[in-house]
Amino acid sequence: MPKFIKFLLYSIVILLAIWALLVIFLSQIGLETKRFNPIIIDQVKKYDDNLNLDIKTVKIYLNISSLTNPKIKVKFKDPTIILGKNKIRLKSIRTEINILSYLRNNFVIDEFFVLTKDNQIKDLISIAALKKPSLIIYNIFIKEGYANVYGSVNFDQKGNIIDYSFNGEIKNANIKYNEKYFFKNINFELSSDREKTLIQNANFYYKNLRFLSNQIYIPIVAQDETALVKGDISSEKTKINLNLIKDLFEDDLSFIKNEEIIFGTKNKFSFKIKKRKIDELKYSSQIDLENISLSSESNLLKNYFNNSIVL
Repeated sequence: MPKFIKFLLYSIVILLAIWALLVIFLSQIGLETKRFNPIIIDQVKKYDDNLNLDIKTVKIYLNISSLTNPKIKVKFKDPTIILGKNKIRLKSIRTEINILSYLRNNFVIDEFFVLTKDNQIKDLISIAALKKPSLIIYNIFIKEGYANVYGSVNFDQKGNIIDYSFNGEIKNANIKYNEKYFFKNINFELSSDREKTLIQNANFYYKNLRFLSNQIYIPIVAQDETALVKGDISSEKTKINLNLIKDLFEDDLSFIKNEEIIFGTKNKFSFKIKKRKIDELKYSSQIDLENISLSSESNLLKNYFNNSIVL
């Protein structure tokens, strides 16, 4: 074999090896860059000019999952979105760009994938409410709690948000509607898009009673529109004092003696929220009570039993 052909073959092999190593390096380890910093900051500003973004590390990776359409994956690690005193700490922001448009420097970012760390719920709502002011109503009732979310945000050619979808988890939240209704240690999964928020697999405490919920539906509407919230809530059967649950019922329960009973319930409910007020509360309940003693002094019982005998 002539030396020239050997040299050519060796050169091709070396070039292929270098290319393979470069592909592995870019797809697995990535390359740090600051090229995308102003782009992502500009996208955040388009959502609201009062927002700022603190970026620590940005890396680009080669995504060759599709050989016919290889892409550049851009990953922002540990950025922080800032709105005044409100901060959202993120694990990462990720997007993908067509490799040819990247090389031509005429690329457009049309979708972000966002993964957050645990953040205070009030901070998340404050920033989300910049585009959906009706969401701020929830900050009136939420006293404590943390949340993390994962989702995507889609943009048009001008960088405006046209769609979004999130899944997340709420941890150890407290909600206080008034002195009568104070719910503690709330945990649930949620999903949200432009039309609705779904709360699923929830559990919380009300006056030491543990309640569960399969699903609660909350529509996303304009601030001047009425939102119809609906869902289900049940409680585990447990031994309690009657005074603990009297606030749950509008009817007079004086005909039941104030002592320990076994209590469980299944409920479906709906109510409307408009202008920060809850109205038209409707509910149906299935109540399971055991070990109940009726009070012979109750006027309600006397209306039905004229000649009662006290044992």
